[in-house]
Amino acid sequence: MGMRNIPFVDGEFYHLYNRGNSKQIIFLDMEDYHRFAKLLYLCNSNHSINFRNDIVSRHIDAFEFDRGEKLVSIGSWCLMPNHFHLYVYNLPKQGLGESEINNITKFMLKLCTSYSKYLIKN
Repeated sequence: MGMRNIPFVDGEFYHLYNRGNSKQIIFLDMEDYHRFAKLLYLCNSNHSINFRNDIVSRHIDAFEFDRGEKLVSIGSWCLMPNHFHLYVYNLPKQGLGESEINNITKFMLKLCTSYSKYLIKN
């Protein structure tokens, strides 16, 4: 993934998107769409969350998990077979120094890494 030259600004809206390598399909069935929706919720947090240990083994609904404070506010999202779009509001950082990773970058890193690992295991 390339580095962004222009920094994200707190309190602004951004259109984010990502797609499969060579336009490859990333959502193979409805279970994949549902998993991604759950990850949108869970990855929007400063906490590290292990889906298998924190959600599956405890037999709870992902949307009932206490994720703590949000990184971004998701205004809308659209999942297509080979890509996704997100419209997010960059919330101000809470207690992070200037050298810390910004909220949008942290959210997208967690989301895309989590979903990629899910796809590899399936």
